[in-house]
Amino acid sequence: MRARLIEAPDRHQWELRMVTVTQVIADPGSVRLVAWAADGSLDVRLASPFRLTELDGRRQLIDPEASEQLAPLLSLVSRSLESMLIGRSGTLELRFGDGTVVSAEADAQFESWEAKGSGDLEEIGYLCPPGGLCPWGGAA
Repeated sequence: MRARLIEAPDRHQWELRMVTVTQVIADPGSVRLVAWAADGSLDVRLASPFRLTELDGRRQLIDPEASEQLAPLLSLVSRSLESMLIGRSGTLELRFGDGTVVSAEADAQFESWEAKGSGDLEEIGYLCPPGGLCPWGGAA
């Protein structure tokens, strides 16, 4: 099993095993982190400003519409993605094996982020709707 879901009323936490970032893809208006395991993949699209916190505590706000700000994300390639935490209010937190964290929040007007899995990770499927509504359905 590559992923294990721990559910709580206010959050979903995925513990991931042997999932490695293989691509950082800049799209118009968003950036995608693609991670692979032996028999599956995870694609996380970030479409609103988000925060990158490195192991040494440095924090950077990154706007995916400003392609010149995306360079620090290239260091995530080949890193293991260890967990993904989704909050009922639309927060997303990706934790990497070296302590790096990517975190995003809901946007008032736009879909802030999306996470989709395939293969062994196909159970993963979330979309953060505008206004902080619950990414897995239901009321915030």
